[in-house]
Amino acid sequence: MHRSICLLAVMLSGCAVTASDLRARAPIASLSSTKAVNEIAACVADQWSKQNGAVASTPRPNGTSVTLTMQDFNVLTMYAADIEDRGSERALTAYAAKGARFKKVSDDLQLCV
Repeated sequence: MHRSICLLAVMLSGCAVTASDLRARAPIASLSSTKAVNEIAACVADQWSKQNGAVASTPRPNGTSVTLTMQDFNVLTMYAADIEDRGSERALTAYAAKGARFKKVSDDLQLCV
C-alpha cells in the first residue's frame, strides 16, 4: 500500500505546472491600471481566494505575482497574474494552464484594475 502511494506521488509530480511554465504561454489577459501594485495584488488574491483553491503571492522584480492552484473537474490547474510597476502605470499580465477554464478568473482581474 505504502509503495503504491509513493509511486502515485512520483507520477503526479511529473505533471506539475509552475508559474514559470505558465509564463512561457500566451497571456490570457493584459491589462493596465494606475492603482498601486500592492492594491492590485491584494484584490486579485482576494477575488481568487473565492475560487476554492490555494492562492499565493510572490515578490518579483518591480512587482508581485499572484498564483491560484485549484482542482477543476478532477484536473489540477494553475493561474498566475504578474503585476509590474512601469512608472506611470501598472501592468497586469495573466496566464493559465492549458485546458484551464479561465473566464471567471479573467473576469475577476477586471475588477482589480
